Amino acid sequence: MSSYRKGETERIGSFVLTGLIFTLTAFPLLAATTIKADKDTLRQWQDMKYGMFIHWGVYSIPAGIWKGERVPRLGEQIMRHAKVPQEEYEQLAKQFNPAKFNTDAIVALAKEAGMKYIVHTAKHHDGFNMYHTKLSNYNIVDATPYGKDVLGELALACKRGGIKFGIYYSTPDWHFPGAVKRNPPNNYSVHEKVTPEHERYILGQLAELMTGYGPLVEIFFDMGSPTPEQSKKFAQTVRRLQPNCLINGRVMNEQGDFLTMPDNKIPTEPIELPWEAPATLYLNSNSNTWGYKSWTERPNLQEKVTEQIRLMAKIVSRGGNFLLNVGPKADGTIIDYEVNVLKEIGKWLKVNGEAIYGTGPNPFRKLRWGHCTTKPGRVYLHVFDWPRDGELTIPGLKNDVKKVYLLADRSQEPFPVKRKDNDMVIKLPADEPDANLTVVVVEIAGSPNIVEPAAKQNDAGVVELSGEDAISHGEYSGVGYKSIRKDVWRSWDFELSRAGSYEVQVTFRMGELTKELIFAVGEEKITGGLSGTGRKADWTTQKIGVMKLCSAGRYTLVLKSAKTEESKSLSGIDIRTIKLVFLNHVRKGETYESNH
Repeated sequence: MSSYRKGETERIGSFVLTGLIFTLTAFPLLAATTIKADKDTLRQWQDMKYGMFIHWGVYSIPAGIWKGERVPRLGEQIMRHAKVPQEEYEQLAKQFNPAKFNTDAIVALAKEAGMKYIVHTAKHHDGFNMYHTKLSNYNIVDATPYGKDVLGELALACKRGGIKFGIYYSTPDWHFPGAVKRNPPNNYSVHEKVTPEHERYILGQLAELMTGYGPLVEIFFDMGSPTPEQSKKFAQTVRRLQPNCLINGRVMNEQGDFLTMPDNKIPTEPIELPWEAPATLYLNSNSNTWGYKSWTERPNLQEKVTEQIRLMAKIVSRGGNFLLNVGPKADGTIIDYEVNVLKEIGKWLKVNGEAIYGTGPNPFRKLRWGHCTTKPGRVYLHVFDWPRDGELTIPGLKNDVKKVYLLADRSQEPFPVKRKDNDMVIKLPADEPDANLTVVVVEIAGSPNIVEPAAKQNDAGVVELSGEDAISHGEYSGVGYKSIRKDVWRSWDFELSRAGSYEVQVTFRMGELTKELIFAVGEEKITGGLSGTGRKADWTTQKIGVMKLCSAGRYTLVLKSAKTEESKSLSGIDIRTIKLVFLNHVRKGETYESNH
């Protein structure tokens, strides 16, 4: 099949679309500074919280099987994982006739699920276009028996249904002849660089998508290795044609309006930058997929519903948006399992949506029993671990409490509340009301006023820091896919009643045999190696060194890797306790023996 019209890539700079002429060269694409979305547009996007991702293309035809063999890993990348030559793969388009594709039904499902926006694939890595591009015959209108513009139909259905519409666009293109040269030819990669010819093709397609499919809520770029200049060109093309279309972080090189987390990953703590988490229902290493696979392992329905509701609560409590994927079959229908998961989530949201939509993130540093979202005058407690004794402790909340009740049942008697030092304790029913996730509402006066807890020194002079109380911190940027890392450093707050020299002792376990770490309290630092057993199950206690802390008061202990490259993550290290054991009194310039 001759997929690209003769001379088409050479004339990308000027083309006719929806009755208007756009000349890309007329735009000064490289401005001195990067223009980002305005705060109101970004806030409206953040307030939606929950959207539908749709991965659909000709890869739904093989459905994870090539030449009779199951192909492990991602179904939408079967071309890559089965190393299918371009000429063979492009024959799938002749079979693609999704006669049962119903855009209004998809919009209705998204709304029933409680989703506020839909993001559909315009083009995935395989290079097949799910819209009527003028720059290639390899598209759903010109190359398939179906002959209709899927993207355009869905955009109109979203408009009819009152739901926002966005698009996914892959930077790598394994079909475009002007992309990188591969050796062998079927050695496809998701991290391919962008050639000048491919850059022009992308810019042309972005102009088509920004002008032919109505107002877009976001464009989800994916993968590839564009240069900073190319990322800026892509982003500015979008912004000049659709200023209110938000751009995700995978446009790369800090040109996006919000961060995109690595697939199925979320931060370990709330972060100030706006972000979105793309998630699939299938996480098993062999049957993991975004596009439809006939042999994917599908877990128990109720377990999956509970898992996804709780994942949503985690994401929203940490300030993110949840973009949950479905993968339609080749005939255009969504399988019953995925439909039922979404509908059950929607039922929960009809009761508890107030604690999700338009909320602020968790204001507490650490909640052992779950997560929290907020609105003015209200704190929503998402209780993952229902207290067996019926007492739920809210650490350090100092506000006057007006009323505490279940979000699902406002008519019942308010729950009793008592104070315990700086904490607030709520008396709850013994049995958990909602096995999926129960939300408790705390109505307060003013904004949350929180005194963060800190470990206290005991009478023997020991400060014991629990691994469960650690605050895990990550590093987040829009430079590239791998520039987002969680659990890069951990911290603990503690209070000393006496100045002195303190021996640092760690009880830990890890699969690695050695790990060079830095333990720091203010200017005091100890660099030392933890020596593991090579078996993750074994707990080991090790003395690290001595710190001199020359005054009583509140401190923060920081644990981080001594390395500076990607391996600096603390993932894989379990800390049971870190103890600071008092040795003797000290003050600056002098040392005193202790009678202790």
